[in-house]
Amino acid sequence: MSGLDSSGFLSGGQELDDNIPRFAITFTTATSQEWRGEVQLDKDEEPVVKITSRRRDRKGATELTADLAKMESLTKAAMKSVQDVLKVEFIEDDSQEGDGVKPTKSKKRPPAYFQRVRMGAIGHEMGTVPMPAGQTNEKTLIDDKLRLTEPYRGVYVCDLSVFPGLPEANPSLTLAALAIRLSRTLLPRFDLDKPKPDELKVVNHSGDTIEVWASNRAKVKDHGQHQNVKLRPGEHKSWTRKKDVFEAVFVFRRNTKKYDALLFRGVDFSPEQQYALTKAFDPTSESYGHGNNKTGETKKSILHPDLKTIPRQPQVQLIGNGTVYDHEGLAEAKLKHPHHRTFHKTVIPQEDDLTHTRFYRWHIDAALYDLAPPKVTTLYALNVPRGEPQTLRYDDGTNDELKVPLGTTAFVSGATMFDILPKDLKSLAVRSKVKYAPHPYVWMAPAHAMSTGLGIETEGLELPLEELPPWEEEKVKAYPICWKNPVTGNLHFQVHPCGVQELIVDPLPAGADREGALYPDGAHLKDLKEVRDIIYKMQRPAIAPELVYPHDWDEKDLVLFHNRGILHSVVGAFAQDQVRAFHQCNLAASTDPEGPSAEDVAKYA
Repeated sequence: MSGLDSSGFLSGGQELDDNIPRFAITFTTATSQEWRGEVQLDKDEEPVVKITSRRRDRKGATELTADLAKMESLTKAAMKSVQDVLKVEFIEDDSQEGDGVKPTKSKKRPPAYFQRVRMGAIGHEMGTVPMPAGQTNEKTLIDDKLRLTEPYRGVYVCDLSVFPGLPEANPSLTLAALAIRLSRTLLPRFDLDKPKPDELKVVNHSGDTIEVWASNRAKVKDHGQHQNVKLRPGEHKSWTRKKDVFEAVFVFRRNTKKYDALLFRGVDFSPEQQYALTKAFDPTSESYGHGNNKTGETKKSILHPDLKTIPRQPQVQLIGNGTVYDHEGLAEAKLKHPHHRTFHKTVIPQEDDLTHTRFYRWHIDAALYDLAPPKVTTLYALNVPRGEPQTLRYDDGTNDELKVPLGTTAFVSGATMFDILPKDLKSLAVRSKVKYAPHPYVWMAPAHAMSTGLGIETEGLELPLEELPPWEEEKVKAYPICWKNPVTGNLHFQVHPCGVQELIVDPLPAGADREGALYPDGAHLKDLKEVRDIIYKMQRPAIAPELVYPHDWDEKDLVLFHNRGILHSVVGAFAQDQVRAFHQCNLAASTDPEGPSAEDVAKYA
């Protein structure tokens, strides 16, 4: 690297005269980072970086001096060429001595003076938090995923500090590639078909809602349809380009800092702490979402094999796979990861069982009888088996598939589920309630689920009401299809499809457009197949592969999610000897969810 007027990038230098340019030649050699480097604060609390290159330690002062002699010779030759061509004169520099190796004892710097450049003077300093390099056994602060190692898990670093060495080439492109790699680690990308030549496509790979619009070239009238399209995470939008019209896509991020799920990594978390955190979102709540697992104690309940209660903190459940010993007061806990073979009508062939999987059951964490649905669920990962990703199959005739991490928990947004509905189904959703069966997890236990995990096949296998545990009509739950977010005001489509028994539809409000409306005069639907078909038609679009977030669990991950705003499903198939252990906590809420307001009904009906 060289430059005639280098004052612009030699920020640490002193100028002899503002009117005299400074000429500099810099030599950058590739070196490995010295692990004994350090960063300290001086007396003014300014950072001072001390770095020693391995090259100097390894080659020694003799070879370094020889290199300097070659550099000096090359520089003198370059200076002579500049003098001869530009007819300029080089003058000596009387400024202060710098740091580094000097080939002269004179305090006055000759024109070919050499020194090791201080930090921040030129180039790209890097390597203060290096990632592992090759097969080195050196202990590093970050791993190969750019994540801080124990005990600082959950923090990622992505700048020049992560480079394990100082390259000769400009590092900008490599850093950009590392940033893209990290973004795909933090947020899985969605596999979509490439746009056609006449197609304009936008995919929201961010974690926030965005607004996008397309702008034509100057003096060309814009298409109104292109204005202000709102895309939630994972959503995409396509437009057909007009011939000979060039368009650019503009993106505006609508980061409201309001999320339906939060992830904390590297957390040490006791059952008592998990209960306290969950309770903080509903301070008057007390019991576990299913009544401290009273329903689970009934062996007829489909939840019975999935949950083991922590004795000293009964609101926290142990879930997972395999046998866990001496755990939080449980001498031995045999855990069973829910497998679609035990619940679905059709199953994946045995030979594909460990490479392919399905959504087990899309649901809300809720008893759906007597107790109000919890506001928040917390999931804490204790032991996470490692293995190859699996292919999730929908097996519903759509050929939909999704690559998922082993043992993932899948999440979809209830707000997206409502937002993407066509007008007639939005009208139906804001006017309707679903009535759940008494003791729904006992009622559904003999039945079979659909291959998507999004509801029950209608085969007449549900347990007859007279064979259920004792129940009271006033404790049976009927909830609006849409639950109103008390913070954002958004409507979330929140239905547990497996437990639904009836659909109650209110008539259209006065003055509403009746054309194309479903059940404009209201209805009370009790035919189980009809009810299930309607709910499935409304919910299925929102579990499309590009709208599903499959979380890749790490040990000590804590996920806190809005149970009244999203649906989730267990996923995956484990071998018997793979031990998976999680703590789950949700609390029966102090109040029932709020449905659409009169203004919402008027807007969407």
